[in-house]
Order: sequence, then structure tokens, then C-alpha cells
Amino acid sequence: MIVSRLVLGTARIAGGASEAAAVAQVKSAFDAGIGAVDTAPSYGLGTAEQVVGKALAGHPQVAVTTKLGSHRPSHPMLRTWARRIKRLISSPGEPEASLPPARIEAPVGNDFSARAMARSHDLSLERLGRIDALLLHDIAAQEVTPAVLGDLAGLAQGKSCGYASYARWDEQLDQRFVPESVAQCAPDPGWLTGTASPPHGRPLRLHSIAKTGLALAATDLLFAQGLDRAAGLIEADPLTAQIAAIYALAAARVPQAHLLFTSSHPARLGALIKALQQVDEQHTAATIAACFPAQPG
Repeated sequence: MIVSRLVLGTARIAGGASEAAAVAQVKSAFDAGIGAVDTAPSYGLGTAEQVVGKALAGHPQVAVTTKLGSHRPSHPMLRTWARRIKRLISSPGEPEASLPPARIEAPVGNDFSARAMARSHDLSLERLGRIDALLLHDIAAQEVTPAVLGDLAGLAQGKSCGYASYARWDEQLDQRFVPESVAQCAPDPGWLTGTASPPHGRPLRLHSIAKTGLALAATDLLFAQGLDRAAGLIEADPLTAQIAAIYALAAARVPQAHLLFTSSHPARLGALIKALQQVDEQHTAATIAACFPAQPG
């Protein structure tokens, strides 16, 4: 089943000036059966954790992940008002079709000191009410020291922990963590085309699934043809059908992974959930995945 493996990402969901609508959007995802949510201090212009905390009321079954290391933006309320005004005069854009970078080449300026992480944890807990998993946010391999891992374990207190990278799965970074650690990353394109295999046994959470699949469709004729066939099996608007087909493929090719999805537009978010529910109810995931024959490596 795909819907049970979905994780609601909140990078694009901002509160502040739009808090009531944002809380309602997150609640609607939980009501639809989404059992996990991923957030961070920097998400939603610094307001996403507050949105999630309010949306969790009445949803004790939802597992909550947040992150350590990233900075909380200054003046979040002003930033959310600016975003709201911008959206009033613009229409929703199409999902980006691009491949995330292969790895984090150098530190991005996040703070993994013991004091900063402890303070971040306490503020996140205050906003969220509970934390079920803690991830180091966009950490470079050279920053993963025994001291940082010890501080992470101390704050997690036996709960799930690991790392969240904006890049693809990177073996060098991954090897710094014990096997049971969570690896949150973008998929290697080869995992979707069938030319590469994901790491065996590593708990994975994949983001950038749609943008990776759409980028492959723009450059790989065989993949594009498979996507057209697969999308035709899903009753939804053309773009939603394509995205749902890519998620079904990711679910099949990376069976141990949970799949992150997000959108700042409630209609688009709801349409994707509905399409994936349809795939689950009609048991068509395997048929959709079969539209993408594994390509030679």
C-alpha cells in the first residue's frame, strides 16, 4: 500500500498570515490517512512547526519528525505576509523537474554544536508538543563527528534518529551513521529507472520524488513512454496522474522507503492523495510499476 507509506512534508507550508488555512490543509492530510509528518525549524519561513503542532490536535497516531542544525528565519510573520501577497497576484507554478545534486559537497552553514542543537530541540518540542524522530539537517559528511552523533543520540533518547539531506543518497555520508539510522534524501535516478539498487536494509525516506521522475521523463525516452502508459491507468488530471505514477514506481523500486510529498496548494495536495488512494483501492501499483521495464545499467 502506498498511502500508508506517505509522509507529509511541510517545507512549503507556512503559517503566520495564512496559519488557519495551513493548519486546515495539514489536518486534511491527516484525516485522509497520512500517518507521518516531516518538518524543520527553517520550514515554512520558520512557521511550519507551529502549524504542525496545531494540526496534530486529535491525531495522536501521526508520527512527527523534525530536524536539528538549521537556522530559524528571522521575522517569520513579515515573511509569511510577503508570501501571501505574492500568491494573491500569481498562479500556482508547475512542479519543478530537476535532479537534486549528487551530494552535499561542503558545509552549508548549519549549526551542529551541542548548545545549538539542544536549544533547537527544546523550541521544536514546545511548538510541536511531541517529537518521534530527530534528523541532522543538511549535514556534510565531514561534519559528522562522534561528538555530533553522541549529542544527537542524547537528544533523541532512544527515538529514531539519522540525517536529512537535500541531495541524493550518498554512500560517503551514509557510512558515517549506524545501519539503523534513518536516511532522508532524494532518490538516485537509477533507482527509478532500474539501473541501480538502493542500499539494502537502510531505513529510507525519499523526497523530491516527483521532480526526479519528471526530470527523467524530459531526458529519457523509455522512461517518458512508461510514464505516459502508467499515468493513463490513473483517473486524475494529467499532471496529478503522472506524479501519482512516479510515486507508485518509487514505492515498488524502493520497497523499504517512506515517501515524502508536499505542496503549498491544498487542491494539488488533495488531488495527489486521492489519486494514490485510488491506486491502493484498485490494487494497480504493480501494474503501474510494470509500465517501466528496468533498463540495462
